[in-house]
Amino acid sequence: MEIFKVFMKITKKLMKSFIVWIIMFVVLTLFISNLDSSGGAGDYTDSKLNIVIFDNDCSPESKALYDYIGSRHKIKELTKTDVESVNDALFYNIVNYVLTIKEGYGEMVRGGETDGLFEYKTAPSSYYGEYMNMQLEQYISSLSAYIASGMDIAPALEKTADSLREPTEVDKVSFDNDSRLGRHIYSIMRYMPYIFLTVSAAVIARIIITLNSDDIRKRTSCAPVSMMKYNLQVMLGASVVCLSLWLFMMLYTVICSGRELFTNNGLFAVLNNFVFLIVAASLGLFISSLFGKDSEAIDMINNIVSLGMCFLGGVFVPLQFLSGTVLIISKFLPTYWYIRALDSIAGINGMTYDTSVIRISIGIQFLFAAALLAASMAVSKFRRKA
Repeated sequence: MEIFKVFMKITKKLMKSFIVWIIMFVVLTLFISNLDSSGGAGDYTDSKLNIVIFDNDCSPESKALYDYIGSRHKIKELTKTDVESVNDALFYNIVNYVLTIKEGYGEMVRGGETDGLFEYKTAPSSYYGEYMNMQLEQYISSLSAYIASGMDIAPALEKTADSLREPTEVDKVSFDNDSRLGRHIYSIMRYMPYIFLTVSAAVIARIIITLNSDDIRKRTSCAPVSMMKYNLQVMLGASVVCLSLWLFMMLYTVICSGRELFTNNGLFAVLNNFVFLIVAASLGLFISSLFGKDSEAIDMINNIVSLGMCFLGGVFVPLQFLSGTVLIISKFLPTYWYIRALDSIAGINGMTYDTSVIRISIGIQFLFAAALLAASMAVSKFRRKA
């Protein structure tokens, strides 16, 4: 077990890097889980803009529109209304939107016209214009529908304001009621692939690079150890490091979530997480076998692999928000199948609880691990002969 002992000695020297990544992960998950407050639509409110309105029509219809906008936003008055002053107010964010109701607005609305009723200004590259224009379009569409039905203008204005005054309904994920996993468990499990991938490259790969250094390599070559035993002892050392990390993460999860982890769904999530740990360890071995003694390349590959897999695989961005092309690419990444299994276990993000989906996703991750492990052994054997 000489190779294993050397592996563990090198691990002790890299322990600082190991601890730094763990601390960063703990802080990240604590921050994110606190942001994921449980609740429904009741805690959502529409954004209120600071709006300046120039009413050039001064009709009952324009006055009704003015009152409607005032009920949803803050109406501001400018002391100076010249073009330069208006532009300055927009630039310095004193106001968000400047609306001009054109002369003849009331007559055009009564006649069923919906185009050319307004002019507006907003700051460049601002979403306020589209946000407010959408509300104006909604108001005009509703008003036109009431008028087209034969309703007089006064009740039509009143009905339009009443129908649009209802609060916006928003569905939010509630981990207490809708999810099969606790909020803290899901938050920690969701981002754990990042720390696994990072540690596999930053720690395990560096340990193996150190083992491949000239001095250590010559000493180990003198020992009566076959290539098979050498690889097995290296894998044993990597397993001890990764397993120690995993046990710490499970302890941290238990501290944050309590007994929720020991439910059927929680244990399913633990199994999914453990299989991905094997994938990450296998990936670390494969990267180290490819780059041999180049520690600078490891840092570059670490960032590319860990961040790339997490962004494309659904760790940082939910799978339901990824485009079709990205989803096709992400299916070739183990992180995709990890998140797919986790979302199915939790029954959120467009996924339903389905044991067959969970088993298939975990099985595919295991195949990734086996393929990476076989590839790393093949590359290591080839480089050793060379």
